[in-house]
Amino acid sequence: IHVMYIIATRVVFDVFDIKSLVFKLQVFLIYSNRVKVATLIRHEIFKVFNKAGIEIPFAQRDVHFDTSGGPLEIRLAKGEDS
Repeated sequence: IHVMYIIATRVVFDVFDIKSLVFKLQVFLIYSNRVKVATLIRHEIFKVFNKAGIEIPFAQRDVHFDTSGGPLEIRLAKGEDS
């Protein structure tokens, strides 16, 4: 069993990003496996956000087709593994 001692935590409002507000969670602790602690904290944040109905947005992309050669022919086809 690994024992973790959290010494202090704080949330810092870091920056206004192009499409988001960026916060940093700073955790000061005594523990031997930093990666494991970071993973545990991220999972817990995700669970708390889900419970509160907070969704994490993902970047959306626009796709532009070159129609300078005329209209595009678009067909929907059923895939082989469907």
